[in-house]
Amino acid sequence: TADEYEVHRGMSVLLRDFLEYNKPSVERRPELQALLHGAAANFLRYPSVCVQLEATSMLPHLLRASLPEPSKTGPKVEPPSPPACLRVKEELMPLLFLCAHRRVPPTFDYFALPAGYLQALAATSELDAEEDLPGVQMAIKGRLRETMAALMPSPAATLAALQFLQELLPRALGAAPDASTFLTYEAALSLLECLVPYVKAKSGPQALESLRALLSITLQAPAHSPEHEGRRLEFLGRAGGALDELAEGGAGGPEAIIALFQHVFKVVGSGQQELRRKALVCCVAVCKAAPRAIRPVLQALVDTAVGLLKCIPEEQHILCEALVAASTSAQNFDAQQGLIQNLLGPLVAQWIPLAESLVAPGKLASCLLGDRAELASAHSLLQCFWACFRSSTVPSRPEVAAAGGFAIENAG
Repeated sequence: TADEYEVHRGMSVLLRDFLEYNKPSVERRPELQALLHGAAANFLRYPSVCVQLEATSMLPHLLRASLPEPSKTGPKVEPPSPPACLRVKEELMPLLFLCAHRRVPPTFDYFALPAGYLQALAATSELDAEEDLPGVQMAIKGRLRETMAALMPSPAATLAALQFLQELLPRALGAAPDASTFLTYEAALSLLECLVPYVKAKSGPQALESLRALLSITLQAPAHSPEHEGRRLEFLGRAGGALDELAEGGAGGPEAIIALFQHVFKVVGSGQQELRRKALVCCVAVCKAAPRAIRPVLQALVDTAVGLLKCIPEEQHILCEALVAASTSAQNFDAQQGLIQNLLGPLVAQWIPLAESLVAPGKLASCLLGDRAELASAHSLLQCFWACFRSSTVPSRPEVAAAGGFAIENAG
């Protein structure tokens, strides 16, 4: 009933406040942590997004108490192991996966839901109609990120979370397409998106190998619709840091980034305009975030990308920005010189006759009043030059400038 729901929601708020104002006591008492973990799990199962928000707000505090980060100044200690009450793979991650859904589909069968769960969820959503439910769901995603960050001090907990996703993704991303399965596809990628930034080289070789496998599964999953592909590109654009961690940990960073760019360039070359733009934005984000992974394969990426420029006349400037950003962040000055020749050279060759034509007496006026094709071409080229300028920095040393490289300020 509505009255019962108000009581339950009030209890979740009360428990969240209790934890918020009693952190020192909770940190010192493992038995209290166990009780609170059980209560939080029950509220995560509750069929209400507002109650789930309170539960996910509790989790970062609880996990930081259960998995304290070792002091950076004190003596070296072993990373914390999850206590018995914290079953990351068997309980916590499945419940977070449930909470990651914008709307739980009626076909949900990844684990058994309590009897009448979906009907109760619909009823509480009506009772919470005055709330900003999309805003609540966005807040839950923010709490999921905090929860994943709180797992990071424990390599064992991080690995357990990755192993859950490694078992989940092939099924969630490969399910036959319909309106319901996209909700699960989106939820699985959202949960992965929250975890990926917190997998570091210090998480251990098993965690890095699991991360590499997850990125591979994501790339190989079928794209049943533009909506599916668009969501995948959004995720890949946020995975640049993970690729750098793979490179640092010797877990196949360059191979992973080649596979990612092969996929993205395929979308650029054959996708719809909206998907093509998303793929190019993904390129820019990864190029800026993954310098260590890109460095060994930069020239191969440039050679492939330059061939795509003619296929994307309206988005050339985005690809230019991605390539110069890759070369700048990688600080690969020899390759930068090749980039200048392969990328900007042809663009300048197009610009010179075009500019000479437009400055001829009466030509600009006739273009403004009639056929604007040349003006459109000039605009496109100027966008390319500006994108290259914006994504680069002024060379700080004469020898770097002579080599055609863009230097990062105060680089050694």
